[in-house]
Amino acid sequence: MLACPLTNLLRKNTPFQRTEATQSAFDALKTSLTTAPTLALPDFTKPFTIETDACEYGVGAVLQQDGHPIAYLSKALGPRTKGLSTYEKEYLAIVLVVEQWRPYLQFGEFMVKTDQRNLVHLEEQRLHTPWQQKAFTKMLGLQYRICYRKGTENSAADALSRRPVENSAHLHAISVCQPAWLQEIVKGYDSDPETQQLITQLAVAPVADGKFTLTKWIVRFKGRVWLGNNTKLQQQIMRALHDTAVGGHSGFPATYRRIKHLFAWPGMKHQIKEHVQTCQVCQQAKPDRAQYPGLLHPLPVAKRCWDLVSLDFIGGLPQSRNYNCILVVVDTFSKYAHFLPVKHLYTA
Repeated sequence: MLACPLTNLLRKNTPFQRTEATQSAFDALKTSLTTAPTLALPDFTKPFTIETDACEYGVGAVLQQDGHPIAYLSKALGPRTKGLSTYEKEYLAIVLVVEQWRPYLQFGEFMVKTDQRNLVHLEEQRLHTPWQQKAFTKMLGLQYRICYRKGTENSAADALSRRPVENSAHLHAISVCQPAWLQEIVKGYDSDPETQQLITQLAVAPVADGKFTLTKWIVRFKGRVWLGNNTKLQQQIMRALHDTAVGGHSGFPATYRRIKHLFAWPGMKHQIKEHVQTCQVCQQAKPDRAQYPGLLHPLPVAKRCWDLVSLDFIGGLPQSRNYNCILVVVDTFSKYAHFLPVKHLYTA
């Protein structure tokens, strides 16, 4: 909206004329880009100012020059640092700032503004604990001046160090995600008399063995969804957990365990095994893992007549006297043959 007059000049068949409206929009846009909250580039000829603050959950700081922000720092406190006192947390915020922005601060004097009045006399205080001594050594070699600033005026760093905490929780709505295939299972029960009888029995009183339960009109067998005799849904489940990327065309053991973990129906194991064996992708892509049959062996040589015979059929002949096929019996030693008329009742 701010650059709307300038954007209108880019339209087709619109003359590019600078008016008071376009000039005002250009000046306002330029002011917005060069003032807060846009970050400025550091100028090492000017002194830096740091605003720090700490609370129960974290610390926050702002690096500024001439009242314009250059960088922000917001860090949460760990379980160990949450137990520090307020003085130590405010001191920790200054130490973290120095470690983070040392390349900017080590070339000249800078000012640190904090809402902890005791830190103003940091260089004059006696260091009593090892933590104070360790933190003070990280400030050595730097030219700084700590100034007190009221917490109400330190709004930028205070916002970075705090997080909103709700006094009381309000529950406005509850949304429940229910898969669509559960509704298909419930509809499939209507065409299954055995499952209908089981639902009626479970609605009146639970089964004595406790294997079948009824939850939101969905029958479960040992905690698994019972499909009953819904053949269409059974095929969808097997395709979804075997043919898709989720199933990955796994073998029978893996596919059976995957489906058995979620569903149950009569004859499930036999149907899953048949589905895997008849899967076209598995038959084409997977190698035959059967045991190698071995090398071919020559047929034995007969030593006398009718010691070895061979049988074969001649089919596809026209019918004659109710016969349409000839059985050929040949002696492999003498090559003597017998031709017997038979009826075509063989599948070999």
